[in-house]
Amino acid sequence: MKTDDLISKLSSEHKRVEVLPPFWKRYLRWSLISVLCVFTGVSLVGIREDWVELFKSTSMLLQNLAILLGALLASALALLLSVPGSEKNKLLRYLVPLPFVLWAIVLLVRGLEAPSFYPGIAMGCAAEIFSLGFIPGILLLVIVRRGATLHRGKASFFVFMAAAALGAFGAQFSCHNDDPFHLLFWHFMPVLIIGILGVALAKKLLKKV
Repeated sequence: MKTDDLISKLSSEHKRVEVLPPFWKRYLRWSLISVLCVFTGVSLVGIREDWVELFKSTSMLLQNLAILLGALLASALALLLSVPGSEKNKLLRYLVPLPFVLWAIVLLVRGLEAPSFYPGIAMGCAAEIFSLGFIPGILLLVIVRRGATLHRGKASFFVFMAAAALGAFGAQFSCHNDDPFHLLFWHFMPVLIIGILGVALAKKLLKKV
């Protein structure tokens, strides 16, 4: 094939490349919309009457800050993983687990002080976490899909973790049960399980680059 013909052929097959907005714009837009969605969902579910006490209790305040920070860091890493080359930045990857570890430690320390071990059965809390994080998760997944994700498993894991953590953050303001084992089994564990589910669904949800 002649050079001119080859150039013509390649030009005709060329697809328009979409230039994504800067990382900080995508991240800020998702964060604001998602937090608004979660608080709207909590207002519809019904906020607990003593929600002010969540800011007075050191334990609950630490938990809530850890959950929110974990969601924000996980979503930031998911977005970075959608840009080839950005995954080389390992600092954020090491920071993401820290809030979740802090959350688990606070619950375990409180559990040691609890008079009894009774997490109960609270599927409603798990369902609420899923429901509150559903729209933020879909939005984040759409944004990540628009990029070029080389590590689909990791990206999907952090997308699901971010969404579930936001749902858990919202559930803290509607759930009336502050028992540490209840929070460990029905708030913390669902977030982890949803994250693992993201890995299992990665190949179906994110396109191969």
